[in-house]
Amino acid sequence: MEAFSSFFESKSGSRNQWSYDSFWNLHQISPAVQSHLKQVYFTLCLALIASACGAYLHILWNIGGLLTTLATIGCITWVLSTPPYEEQKRFRALMAAAVFEGASVGPLIDLAIQFDPSILVSAFVGTAVAFGCFSAAAMLSRRREYLYLGGLLSSGLSILFWLHFASSIFGGSTAIFKFELYFGLLVFVGYMVVDTQDIIEKAHHGDMDYIKHTLTLFTDFVAVFVRILIIMVSTSDLRSAEREIERDGALKRRRLLVGHRELRETLDDRLSLPVEAHLSPKENSKVLSMDKLREFGRKALFYVRVLSGYEERRIRSLRFDTEKRIRQAEERRAAIRKIPEQAILGEVRRMVEEMQTLNKKLEETEAAIEEYFKPLDKEAERVMKVQLEGEEKRMREMMSAMQQQALLEKAEAEKNAKVHSVETEVSDKDLEPSAAQQANVR
Repeated sequence: MEAFSSFFESKSGSRNQWSYDSFWNLHQISPAVQSHLKQVYFTLCLALIASACGAYLHILWNIGGLLTTLATIGCITWVLSTPPYEEQKRFRALMAAAVFEGASVGPLIDLAIQFDPSILVSAFVGTAVAFGCFSAAAMLSRRREYLYLGGLLSSGLSILFWLHFASSIFGGSTAIFKFELYFGLLVFVGYMVVDTQDIIEKAHHGDMDYIKHTLTLFTDFVAVFVRILIIMVSTSDLRSAEREIERDGALKRRRLLVGHRELRETLDDRLSLPVEAHLSPKENSKVLSMDKLREFGRKALFYVRVLSGYEERRIRSLRFDTEKRIRQAEERRAAIRKIPEQAILGEVRRMVEEMQTLNKKLEETEAAIEEYFKPLDKEAERVMKVQLEGEEKRMREMMSAMQQQALLEKAEAEKNAKVHSVETEVSDKDLEPSAAQQANVR
């Protein structure tokens, strides 16, 4: 109570002294700390981009689930266990943790996109605005002003943890789920302020581990974003149910209310989110190792329980069942409104069936005709084959006769040529003596 009273008294006292120039008055933060904060927030932007890529990969290939959650825990363990001087290795592990965490939150993002894509944009913008406002409030306030709220936030976080533990054993209700959701959102918004001042205070004392500080703010951002997104999805679901109620009658109204109440109760039972804790900074250096261990345990519990892909798929299947019942109700309503059209469609269906029967009879008749002419076709084929064989035989005989005639003619021609050559030689011999005698006479 003293922390709350001092908080509001400091606010009332500083309200009269605030001016526009005070917004840019960062004299309490040294230049080295300012440079460290710039590096932290730049790395946080890169981690958010990597997380968005992981969610997109889940939408494409449905990789989000228990394995990605375990991979996220492993990467966070790698970041926390790696020495600070291995900066590149820790940075890669941080980006990997962001990608796996985006894939683990992917089922919830996919569910929101199926409801309305604008819900996702509104939730991210709202989370970014809240993060920016509360971070600016933490940086512009006096040093260590909000650090004392860490104890109250840890107490609230303990209440949420034991309440969720009891509801998981004895069963929960809608009221408990709403309390966990909204009170958890309030707690993590408070952690945005406390963690920002914690980072500034550690930086003043020489702790410039920007990767670890980025991981702290990143987990706060994701916790707030998940809760805002669940609230907006639930609100959108209720609004869609109200539109269906206004459009349908009393019977359908009751059915839709039952379906959406079942969905809300399922969300209450299956999507109860475990929370993570940031312990308030202790000035005593002896308990620093215990603080790190408790912080890691809190984050591991958050990732294992909240981002379970199995639970998200269960919720999605229940939502699909509800939508299926709604579509069936709409189809029944359309059927009642289209009774005359059903009569016309019945007549058309009867005519189509008659045409199908006639076509079937024609096909059977064609098959019978083909069966009847099949022996005749075989006999005609045999006759044609016999005729073709006879024609081929006659052609072969004619070809052989023509070849023999050609050989005889060739032999006769050769014989005549030989006789002619012999006669020519004899006449030449007779002419030679006569020519010699004439020469002698001369």
